[in-house]
Amino acid sequence: MKLVLIIISLLSVLFGLGQESYNKMTENGQKTGQWIELYPNGKVYLIEYYVPVSRKLKATELFFHKIPQNKDSTIYYEVLKWTEKYEYNDDWSLKRIKRIDNIHEKVIYFYGVNKEITLSNYEFNFTGKVGDKHTIEIELINNTDTVIFLKPKVSSTNFIIHNPDFYIPARENKTFSFELLTEPDKNSYTITMQNDSITIDFYIAAFGYHLSSKEIEKGEKVIIKNNFVYYRTGNEALLKIYDFEKKNELKTISLAKEKTIVDLSNIENGNYFFCIINYSSQTRNYCEVKIEKNNK
Repeated sequence: MKLVLIIISLLSVLFGLGQESYNKMTENGQKTGQWIELYPNGKVYLIEYYVPVSRKLKATELFFHKIPQNKDSTIYYEVLKWTEKYEYNDDWSLKRIKRIDNIHEKVIYFYGVNKEITLSNYEFNFTGKVGDKHTIEIELINNTDTVIFLKPKVSSTNFIIHNPDFYIPARENKTFSFELLTEPDKNSYTITMQNDSITIDFYIAAFGYHLSSKEIEKGEKVIIKNNFVYYRTGNEALLKIYDFEKKNELKTISLAKEKTIVDLSNIENGNYFFCIINYSSQTRNYCEVKIEKNNK
């Protein structure tokens, strides 16, 4: 009884649900409505929502289980419609609520103690050429009857924010967009949207390359500075560097990995030819390359 009172009191604070009942079962032993699990400190860990259902066994099922046709074969069970997992910060303040729709296999996230904001994704990944601007769009839903204001905070100067004072009208969806300048190799970034009561962290994993298979296949002249990142988008196995006369092979690099850092420390500035070799199609593709190392 004491545990039930704690649950009702806590959930009333969180959602204003008053005297609604929890962890209840039907007379047929089915879970119904909200079922709640708590941490030892009384914080909500998990909420699940069940709907009781029943059905009669089919004739084939009765035969298989050797049940007489004239016997009541009604079976009672419940369907789990959705699950909400509560995630907390180190100080036990609510971070977010992860909701899993078990019927449609959809995941959404709530932010704010009263689920003020809904979004479907907080992690983003992209691959792009170094120096290019990559646009990321985030859709946020305001579940309240008032305007919500959020201020973006970024972890890198590579972010380009066009609307630093972001707001979401009452009961509307709005897209927050920003650009990120692509840096070489693997990089991780965080952008935080927050106000006095809500903090939403978005995580971006980016990979930047200088040269890709497609560029070499086009055969157009490219300029490379220092060591560079090669992005294999085809089936080539090797990258070879030749002098400008295509007579001397200066370096051979394995392209067994999709993304490879190529060391040019023993190659002087100047004009060369890069060649990618595809053994499966028995092809070689060349492109002219100007190496301009700046010794940084």
